[in-house]
Amino acid sequence: MTRTSVAWLIAATATLAACGGNSTPGSTSASASAAGTTAPAASAAAGYYCPMHPEVTSDKPADCPKCGMHLEPKKP
Repeated sequence: MTRTSVAWLIAATATLAACGGNSTPGSTSASASAAGTTAPAASAAAGYYCPMHPEVTSDKPADCPKCGMHLEPKKP
């Protein structure tokens, strides 16, 4: 393989790993459900969300179970 092919393969693998390989929009992971996040009813009352995964919400500061980013406070 050429270096360019290897670079593309590594980039594609890293991208899928960062996204959790989840190709179904709106689906939740088991860890997100266990953490009490991503529930549609909870998102209305939740005060924090993940900027990369807006469906991940929480009522207290936490980290996103999908990407590890800190949840940001929702703006009114």
